[in-house]
Amino acid sequence: MNGDQLGIWLVVGMIPYHIEWQSMKDGRMLEMRALFWLLVGDMRPGERFVWTLHITLIKHLGNVARAVLVHLRREEDPRK
Repeated sequence: MNGDQLGIWLVVGMIPYHIEWQSMKDGRMLEMRALFWLLVGDMRPGERFVWTLHITLIKHLGNVARAVLVHLRREEDPRK
């Protein structure tokens, strides 16, 4: 993968593909999803808008790293 391809994937991963407003009995919630992040906004009457940002790219990379380590440990252990 060259630098141009990496740049394209980074841009694609930042573009939201899902935007949804949800009305709840005690307020409203905005949810925006992209490949690399999730942004949730919570608005309740009389309160400030609360934003929560989840960086899913980091979670995915952590899951991949754990899977690789488990696989490598199984290969090293001849009993399994």
